[in-house]
Amino acid sequence: MPINKELNTDILEKNEIQVGKFFLTIGRIDPIKNYEVLIDAFKRHNHVNYQLVIGGDINNAYGRTIVERAKGCKNIIFPGIVYGDAKIALLKKLYGVLPCVFVRGASDSIVRRDVIW
Repeated sequence: MPINKELNTDILEKNEIQVGKFFLTIGRIDPIKNYEVLIDAFKRHNHVNYQLVIGGDINNAYGRTIVERAKGCKNIIFPGIVYGDAKIALLKKLYGVLPCVFVRGASDSIVRRDVIW
């Protein structure tokens, strides 16, 4: 019989992520993903009531580049590598998912939390 345990949401508090008010993308931080396009678009539209959370390892040259590019926008958050309870907490508490749409012919879409949960 499965044990119901409370979801650990420390990642939200630690990074000051607002429940239900953030867009999420999680993945490999690599130039092929073109995160700079996503960051520039988010900054351009000045989403003051929403956050952009980019989960992944930013400890490489490209990671440092996109962190630098996001400077000046307090609503872009880099919580680092995300897995386990942290990943589940983010997926359950988000507003929408922003898949990296600039590679491999993926369609451009925003998926809202109420559509996937």
